[in-house]
Amino acid sequence: MQKGQFLMKRDGDGYIYNTGNAARNLEYKFKLGETFTDTGYDGKQHKITISVEGDKLKEVHFNLERDTGGEDVFFYSIQNGNLISPFEQMVEI
Repeated sequence: MQKGQFLMKRDGDGYIYNTGNAARNLEYKFKLGETFTDTGYDGKQHKITISVEGDKLKEVHFNLERDTGGEDVFFYSIQNGNLISPFEQMVEI
């Protein structure tokens, strides 16, 4: 299990979101539900939208430099003071 940091705080009518691990740290300034362009963990430019869906935080990345299309979607929730992000293994048949 990889551990990293995840800090989010209010900044006027938006938020500042710091995330990372020993290899890479990122900071995003955003408003919920509004798409912005910034660098992803892969060092490439992404269109990113962060919103709330029910009791989960949803983070959607569209890599602007990737040859194949598609979005990467991450969900986060807090359980017992820990940030949880579930993963599913997708297998093509």
